[in-house]
Amino acid sequence: MNDIDFLKSLRGRNPEDDARQSIQSQRIRFLAVGGYSSHVPGIDMENCLVDRTMVEIIPGTGDVWTTAEQQELQNVAEEYAFRFNSIIRAEFEMRKIPIDCFPNKKSPDIGSAG
Repeated sequence: MNDIDFLKSLRGRNPEDDARQSIQSQRIRFLAVGGYSSHVPGIDMENCLVDRTMVEIIPGTGDVWTTAEQQELQNVAEEYAFRFNSIIRAEFEMRKIPIDCFPNKKSPDIGSAG
Protein backbone atom coordinates (compact mmCIF):
# COMPACT_ATOMS: atom_id res chain seq x y z
CA MET A 1 0.00 0.00 0.00
CA ASN A 2 1.45 3.37 -0.96
CA ASP A 3 1.38 6.39 1.35
CA ILE A 4 -1.66 8.03 -0.28
CA ASP A 5 -3.66 4.80 -0.07
CA PHE A 6 -2.62 4.45 3.57
CA LEU A 7 -3.82 7.98 4.34
CA LYS A 8 -7.10 7.28 2.52
CA SER A 9 -7.55 4.17 4.67
CA LEU A 10 -7.55 6.34 7.82
CA ARG A 11 -10.95 7.71 6.78
CA GLY A 12 -12.62 4.38 7.51
CA ARG A 13 -10.71 3.49 10.66
CA ASN A 14 -11.55 4.16 14.28
CA PRO A 15 -8.50 5.74 15.97
CA GLU A 16 -9.73 4.95 19.47
CA ASP A 17 -10.12 1.26 18.60
CA ASP A 18 -6.73 1.25 16.86
CA ALA A 19 -5.12 2.82 19.94
CA ARG A 20 -6.68 0.22 22.23
CA GLN A 21 -5.49 -2.55 19.91
CA SER A 22 -2.00 -1.01 19.97
CA ILE A 23 -2.08 -1.03 23.78
CA GLN A 24 -3.24 -4.66 23.88
CA SER A 25 -0.39 -5.69 21.57
CA GLN A 26 2.09 -3.79 23.79
CA ARG A 27 2.99 -1.44 20.92
CA ILE A 28 2.30 1.76 22.82
CA ARG A 29 3.41 4.85 20.94
CA PHE A 30 2.19 8.27 19.89
CA LEU A 31 1.44 9.14 16.28
CA ALA A 32 3.09 12.19 14.75
CA VAL A 33 2.28 14.14 11.62
CA GLY A 34 5.34 14.68 9.46
CA GLY A 35 6.61 17.94 8.10
CA TYR A 36 9.55 20.28 8.42
CA SER A 37 8.83 20.24 12.13
CA SER A 38 6.94 17.04 12.92
CA HIS A 39 4.41 17.27 15.71
CA VAL A 40 2.37 14.96 17.91
CA PRO A 41 -1.29 16.06 17.83
CA GLY A 42 -2.73 16.32 21.33
CA ILE A 43 0.66 16.83 22.97
CA ASP A 44 1.95 20.34 23.66
CA MET A 45 5.30 19.98 21.88
CA GLU A 46 6.27 23.51 22.91
CA ASN A 47 6.42 22.46 26.55
CA CYS A 48 6.58 18.66 26.61
CA LEU A 49 9.29 16.15 25.91
CA VAL A 50 8.24 12.85 24.37
CA ASP A 51 10.79 10.07 23.98
CA ARG A 52 11.51 9.68 20.25
CA THR A 53 11.26 5.91 20.57
CA MET A 54 7.61 6.35 21.56
CA VAL A 55 6.67 8.29 18.41
CA GLU A 56 5.78 7.00 14.96
CA ILE A 57 5.31 9.41 12.05
CA ILE A 58 2.22 8.63 9.98
CA PRO A 59 3.44 7.63 6.50
CA GLY A 60 2.64 10.11 3.75
CA THR A 61 2.23 13.13 6.02
CA GLY A 62 4.24 16.27 5.42
CA ASP A 63 4.00 19.92 4.66
CA VAL A 64 4.37 19.83 0.87
CA TRP A 65 1.28 18.91 -1.13
CA THR A 66 0.79 18.76 -4.88
CA THR A 67 -2.98 18.26 -4.80
CA ALA A 68 -5.94 19.41 -2.75
CA GLU A 69 -6.57 15.76 -1.92
CA GLN A 70 -3.15 15.46 -0.26
CA GLN A 71 -3.88 18.51 1.86
CA GLU A 72 -7.26 17.04 2.85
CA LEU A 73 -5.60 13.73 3.73
CA GLN A 74 -3.13 15.62 5.93
CA ASN A 75 -6.13 16.96 7.85
CA VAL A 76 -7.56 13.43 8.11
CA ALA A 77 -4.21 12.21 9.51
CA GLU A 78 -4.07 15.12 11.98
CA GLU A 79 -7.54 14.33 13.37
CA TYR A 80 -6.83 10.59 13.44
CA ALA A 81 -3.57 11.14 15.35
CA PHE A 82 -5.21 13.52 17.82
CA ARG A 83 -7.91 10.97 18.71
CA PHE A 84 -5.41 8.05 18.77
CA ASN A 85 -2.99 10.01 20.97
CA SER A 86 -5.75 10.91 23.45
CA ILE A 87 -6.20 7.22 24.25
CA ILE A 88 -2.43 6.61 24.36
CA ARG A 89 -1.85 9.59 26.65
CA ALA A 90 -4.49 8.26 29.07
CA GLU A 91 -2.69 4.90 29.03
CA PHE A 92 0.65 6.61 29.72
CA GLU A 93 -0.90 8.41 32.67
CA MET A 94 -2.48 5.22 34.02
CA ARG A 95 0.85 3.35 33.76
CA LYS A 96 2.71 6.36 35.13
CA ILE A 97 4.92 6.55 32.03
CA PRO A 98 6.33 10.09 32.17
CA ILE A 99 5.63 12.72 29.60
CA ASP A 100 7.77 15.55 30.88
CA CYS A 101 6.01 18.88 30.56
CA PHE A 102 7.56 22.09 31.74
CA PRO A 103 5.80 25.44 31.59
CA ASN A 104 7.74 28.06 29.63
CA LYS A 105 10.32 25.58 28.35
CA LYS A 106 10.63 24.51 24.74
CA SER A 107 11.20 20.91 23.82
CA PRO A 108 13.50 19.97 20.96
CA ASP A 109 11.92 19.21 17.60
CA ILE A 110 11.18 15.49 17.42
CA GLY A 111 12.55 15.52 13.88
CA SER A 112 12.49 12.09 12.39
CA ALA A 113 11.21 9.51 14.81
CA GLY A 114 12.77 6.20 14.23
